[in-house]
Amino acid sequence: MFSLQDIVAVAIQIEQNGAQTYREAAAKVADPELATLLTKLAEQETAHVVWFTELKETLPPAEVESELAEMGEALLLDILGDERFSLADVDLTAAQGVQEVLKAAIELERDTALFYDMIGSFLSDPEVSDQLEHIIAEETTHEERLKAYLSGEISWPGKG
Repeated sequence: MFSLQDIVAVAIQIEQNGAQTYREAAAKVADPELATLLTKLAEQETAHVVWFTELKETLPPAEVESELAEMGEALLLDILGDERFSLADVDLTAAQGVQEVLKAAIELERDTALFYDMIGSFLSDPEVSDQLEHIIAEETTHEERLKAYLSGEISWPGKG
């Protein structure tokens, strides 16, 4: 069984991966409006890293031997690894490449919100639960903004 410490460590990794991915995408896209959106998403993901890091420091130690706890965290992080949508093979200067990134980002944001909802079931402190709900709401907002770009509600140059 994984501890809440382990799960929060995975949340930190998810947020770090998301922030890095959004920063990379923002640096590569040609549309300044989309670059601004991706930069803002990266900043929010970085703020989430800070929040989860502070949360992890306040959690009581897992009720298992420390060696087992380290193995549990390492296993979860290995499972997650550097998993995030890859930008290596995507041409972000073309509308099709941008669409691929947006679709992957939408899925990432949806999965992240679901994962955090699962974390919430382990929390007993109402204040921490409220803060996590705020992060879930931000992740949902990210998904909605990305869907707006993808659907054309917000346009970018070169979109047909």
